[in-house]
Amino acid sequence: MTGNIPPIDQMPALKAQLGKARSDRVRYAGQANPTPPIRGASVTNTVIEPMQCITPHKPNCRVSDVLTGVARLDSTRIPLSIDRLFTMFQCVPELNTREIMKMTGLNNRQAQRYMRAVKIALPHLEQIFVHDINWFD
Repeated sequence: MTGNIPPIDQMPALKAQLGKARSDRVRYAGQANPTPPIRGASVTNTVIEPMQCITPHKPNCRVSDVLTGVARLDSTRIPLSIDRLFTMFQCVPELNTREIMKMTGLNNRQAQRYMRAVKIALPHLEQIFVHDINWFD
């Protein structure tokens, strides 16, 4: 291979096969934003390491329960993707609307919905991992 691999958005068959959350991960790989985010608009992902050990939709998983609840908070709209929330917490060290837009390819309004969900879920996820000391050995 010569290294001229097209972006994931130009490969519809592969994108469909991978699904939204996995294609988000492929799109975001290597595209971390080097410019510092606007102060106050960014949230440091303090659970990135323990989240990388979690499998989505695992039965009796408190992390999955938190993300499911946060994704379905607003009953007047379509629920957010739980898989996308998992992917964001597993991959992005500094969570902000711009990084979410870059990762998912969503518009600003949808990225803001995910950012609100991140801000709600993060303290609960931190509490889960702090109480389980095995995550930080």
